[in-house]
Amino acid sequence: FNGIQRHVKMLLVRALCRTRLSTQEVSRFPHRAVHTQQSFDSKDTIAYAGVRQIVDHHLAQVESEAISESSAFIIDDSNHKANGNASSYSVVFDVREYHEFIMGHVPTAINFPLSNVAEVVSDLDDLDEIEQMTGMTFPENARPSNTRLVLYCHHGVRSGLVQQFFKRCGWTHCLNYKGSWADWLEQERKANS
Repeated sequence: FNGIQRHVKMLLVRALCRTRLSTQEVSRFPHRAVHTQQSFDSKDTIAYAGVRQIVDHHLAQVESEAISESSAFIIDDSNHKANGNASSYSVVFDVREYHEFIMGHVPTAINFPLSNVAEVVSDLDDLDEIEQMTGMTFPENARPSNTRLVLYCHHGVRSGLVQQFFKRCGWTHCLNYKGSWADWLEQERKANS
């Protein structure tokens, strides 16, 4: 297990180093940006409109008192199955560190920092472990196969890495929010101007 943990930490360090590359550095060292580009080209991404729909759906459920605000923002999507959505629940995870999360985040998002994901990388299919790390509670019938995860960070790089970990652990409906927090801020600014 220690060998796996060391390997994951090494991957995380490499990924975090890649996130710090400026545009000029990427043009000088294109081989370093390959991983980050792959996370944006994946078919398993979601755009602002999709995330906004999930957030609005959850807020409407809270407002109608169908769920309590303390229900950890697990969104019951059962009524969306008819629209071709294969998942029953949706969760939005912000994988940025806590100090970034408290500076602003997508409404209803749950903070599950990349550093915490690294600690439980081999147990990401264990809902009890995720509940313990995030303080949330999954519904009794939630499973990795029927729960849609939406992951975001600042630009989508760290969340792309976390997405790969979740997918390896059986989460079949795991989406990376393309553009992440930076895109959310920009889209919200446009919508409010």
